[in-house]
Amino acid sequence: MFRWASAQPLPQRLEQLLERAGALRCDWAEKSSDEVLVFLPPHLLLSCGRLPLAGIEASYRLLLEAAGTAVLLNGERLLNLDAAELASWKPGEPLPKACSPGEPAPLEAALTAALLEAEPPLEAAYLDLDARSERGGAPAELDYRARLRCSDAPGLVAHWNQQLERSQAEQDLELLRLQLLEVEQECERQFLSGRETAGKLSWQRRLNEQAAKQLGSYGALVQQLLSLQGRLL
Repeated sequence: MFRWASAQPLPQRLEQLLERAGALRCDWAEKSSDEVLVFLPPHLLLSCGRLPLAGIEASYRLLLEAAGTAVLLNGERLLNLDAAELASWKPGEPLPKACSPGEPAPLEAALTAALLEAEPPLEAAYLDLDARSERGGAPAELDYRARLRCSDAPGLVAHWNQQLERSQAEQDLELLRLQLLEVEQECERQFLSGRETAGKLSWQRRLNEQAAKQLGSYGALVQQLLSLQGRLL
């Protein structure tokens, strides 16, 4: 078992892999000998959608500052392993097998390529971290941008269309959720109104019963009075 930390948000599938492997997440500031630092290539970091540009730049600076004393793992390469393989690994040892980076999704690749044109230091920081990382014998990545070149224009358009469809589906789901909430609120209002009406009816019924008892008592008194008057006459 090992402990891991990261200055960057990780994709859910990578966090789940680390969890299944029994790895424990720890605070960035609490470094120890059995801890590793996990980092991501820019395209996976962008896909997490949780950092602005300044946050992305700061995360790489923090990782580079800690790189001299920590074991580094490229999160993208870890996705080549299953949970059992990762669970058998210990910091300081080679990974169970050579882990190579994957193929970026076309839309992520195009966006990342545009970002690196504007911010070249991001690529340099990532390549530096990858060169220092444990890779299970796989070579370090030397030309990250080569992986980002779009050679599949139809795939890029298809990926873009899928994103738009997913966005529309999410909007439709949110609208349905709001409509359901309105129905629930109306049901609750109707229930409370009904309970209030029932309470009023119950209170009115009690008043009627009390009035009937009082009238009965009054009738008995009248009868008693008439009887006494009859005796006097």
